[in-house]
Amino acid sequence: TKLLLIESKRKQDHENAQKLLSILQQSYNPKKTFRIGISGPPGVGKSTFIESFGQTLISQGYRIAVIVRCIFSLLIVRLL
Repeated sequence: TKLLLIESKRKQDHENAQKLLSILQQSYNPKKTFRIGISGPPGVGKSTFIESFGQTLISQGYRIAVIVRCIFSLLIVRLL
């Protein structure tokens, strides 16, 4: 998943992650928005990444919103 690219300790993955973040920063326009989708199985660190990445963006003056849709919660509701 893309999350693994960001969290990876491999040098090539780190370089690719930095390129991805650079592209996102260059495309920022205060009159426009961009969306990032993050997915993965439970326990891989999605929430941890969102918290860290969000705080980084906020410290740089960006405003963010996070919309969460947990497919596992939907499955649990259906089972009840």
